[in-house]
Amino acid sequence: MCVAPVAQCAAEAEQTDLQWLSAHEAHRVAHISAPLRRSQFLAGHWLARQALSAFAGAAAPQLWALAANAAGAPTVLGHPHLHLSLSHSADWVVCAVSDAPIGVDIEAPARARDWARLAPTVFSTAELKSAEGLDAADALQYFYRVWTLKEAWFKSRGEGLALERLAALHTQAMPIGQGNARVWQAEGVTLALIASADAQVVGEGWMATAPSWWQVGAV
Repeated sequence: MCVAPVAQCAAEAEQTDLQWLSAHEAHRVAHISAPLRRSQFLAGHWLARQALSAFAGAAAPQLWALAANAAGAPTVLGHPHLHLSLSHSADWVVCAVSDAPIGVDIEAPARARDWARLAPTVFSTAELKSAEGLDAADALQYFYRVWTLKEAWFKSRGEGLALERLAALHTQAMPIGQGNARVWQAEGVTLALIASADAQVVGEGWMATAPSWWQVGAV
């Protein structure tokens, strides 16, 4: 898994001729008018190629071709055995690559969400009870943990986020080294990864902190 600042990755991508973009990607980026959204797209798809090269131990980043499935999830052309997940939020972009299903989501909100209004849609019954009694700061942290875990779960299945299905998923804290998910929270950023417990994660800075472990699945 690779995590990097959007500005850094976008600048690296812009220094190339962008000929590494597949026809699908070139079409999408040509229709992005918002500068930040364009930077996020280029940063994510350039970081994905770097992650693929690092994982596979071969091929220059420019040689990978990406597309998307019917739900919009990224796919690696010519390599159906490789699984890829991308996410970006504000100034951060993250990419995860594996030879097994994997999902990642990052949230770095510029302003706090009204978690109490969203909770009935996002939380399972047990999660609603867990949120009761938490102070405002802890409740918000808990909301972002649950949100990112569930969005990463959908991504690991190659599906788009389905709001009507969020409450039917449940997250449960697990002992270290157990479960199908991990969460990092630091410096206003929440990052969730859905992957097997033995999946190796290398990170720097706040990513080098120990994650909390979770199990995510249908209620």
